[in-house]
Amino acid sequence: MSQKKKGLGAVWTHGIQMPILVRAHPDGPISIPIKEFNAWHSIFHNPDYHPEGDHSLKAHIMDAMRLAWSDFKHNEALPLLADAIMFHDIGKPATMKPNPKTGFNSYIMHEKVGAEIFREDYAKHYTEEEADDLEWVIRQHMNWWVVAKQGKVLALLEHRAFPLLCQLARCDKSGLAPALWEVRMGWFETYREFKGLTA
Repeated sequence: MSQKKKGLGAVWTHGIQMPILVRAHPDGPISIPIKEFNAWHSIFHNPDYHPEGDHSLKAHIMDAMRLAWSDFKHNEALPLLADAIMFHDIGKPATMKPNPKTGFNSYIMHEKVGAEIFREDYAKHYTEEEADDLEWVIRQHMNWWVVAKQGKVLALLEHRAFPLLCQLARCDKSGLAPALWEVRMGWFETYREFKGLTA
C-alpha cells in the first residue's frame, strides 16, 4: 500500500518487512529504507499502552497513520505529521529490553535515542526547518503526556512545532479512548490561558 503525500514530494511504501521513504530528488526519486524497522512486525507492545492490532510496532504505526488520515486530512501539516508518526518510535528497536515484571518489552529513553537516530540518518532528506521540527517532536512525544514543571510546559507551548506534537500525541494513542488526549489538551489550553499566551 502506498500513500502519496502532497507538498513534500514523498511517498511511504509499506513493505512486508520495513517501510521505505521515497523522496523527490532533481536526479529522480530516491528510496530510503527505514532500516531500524526491518523487523517492526515482530516488536511487540504492552497492550495496556498500545492495543492496536496484534500489538506490534507495525500495527501501532499503521493504526496511527490511519487516524491521521482520518482526523487531520484537511490539515496542511498532514505530510509532516505522517513522517512524524513513522519516525516517532524509531528508537524502540535499539532500546527494547524484556521487562520481567510485566512480561512485555520496555523501551526506556526510546524518544531520546530515536531523535538522535533521526538526526544522524534521516534529517538530511528534509529542509532544515522540517528536520528540526521532526527531531523535536520525536524527542518530546513522551513528555507531552507527563510534563508538569512550569519551565518545561512553557518550552513545549512556545515551540513552533507544538501543534504538530499535539497531533502526533493523538495519533500515538489511536488505540485508546480519545478522552485521554482531550483531557490533556484541555490542560494545556488552561495553562496557556492562565499564562496569557497566544495560540
